[in-house]
Amino acid sequence: AELLPGARIARLDADTARGKGALESKLAEVHAGDVDILVGTQMVTKGHDFRRITLVVAVNPDSALFASDFRAPERLFALLMQAAGRAGRVAADAGRSEMWVQTWHPTHPLYAALKTHDFAAFATSQLAERERRPAALQPPGAAARRGAGCRRGHGLAESRRRDRRRPARRR
Repeated sequence: AELLPGARIARLDADTARGKGALESKLAEVHAGDVDILVGTQMVTKGHDFRRITLVVAVNPDSALFASDFRAPERLFALLMQAAGRAGRVAADAGRSEMWVQTWHPTHPLYAALKTHDFAAFATSQLAERERRPAALQPPGAAARRGAGCRRGHGLAESRRRDRRRPARRR
């Protein structure tokens, strides 16, 4: 507030939207143009149409890059793409909209793919990273695919399907 005197700042998160009608009231302020800066949690990215937003800032989203859940980076990529989509929703503002990400890992493949909106490149890097992990840290089913010696995407599930199609032998 000191750096931007006169800026009208609002906060939107689970705490401020808890009371009856609180969320609707806060959203109405934003839509009416009574808010210059909206500070919020992931809640802000979920399905709201903020037409006047031209700048989205993600502050230190890095914790998800190194979470124990192997899908956490995928979820982070989706969340950041969704957040980026909040800016420039009006055609006149689309050319001047931006997303800033504060990170300690600017060379991480997630951020490189985010800059170019390239989910395919990000997914490829994630698959390669998963293949390099020790077996104990692999996602469920990865060991079964490797153990069956089949092509990627086949394996135990495919061999079980084949077994079900074969009639049982009688002795």
